[in-house]
Amino acid sequence: KTMHPARALRIAGGCYAALGTMVFCVLWLAPEVGVPKSAGNPKPEDVITTARGWGDINGCMFVGLGSMLIYCAGAVDKVVGEKSAAAVPVVNRMLLANQVLAMFLLGFATFHTVILKHGPPPPVFVATGVSAVVSYLGRKSKLLEAGKEA
Repeated sequence: KTMHPARALRIAGGCYAALGTMVFCVLWLAPEVGVPKSAGNPKPEDVITTARGWGDINGCMFVGLGSMLIYCAGAVDKVVGEKSAAAVPVVNRMLLANQVLAMFLLGFATFHTVILKHGPPPPVFVATGVSAVVSYLGRKSKLLEAGKEA
């Protein structure tokens, strides 16, 4: 089974944008959910403030990455539609780069969950896993294969 490369980029981009939005919402609207306070910490608000600082950066990066992938999907529609052989390696690399990034994110999330006993919430695993799978399916598209032959 395969997927149109532009659709794969849009889905992957939507997953990352949703993760970034989730980070913003949790850290600013319900910080106690996303940042457990240490019982021995005399200043528990410092933990939330630090988490918000890093969370803003992470959320911004996720939303930015998602936006870039969605934006690039429009260009992919055009070049794949024209069966441009020069564009096929670029599209393939975009999807491969996203697939590799998603695998690293899943690896670190698993490490934090299993070894450190405090990992990201389940939506991170779901969205990142979906992003990896659709990138793989997009790379196997017959449209990209047809573009290689053009």
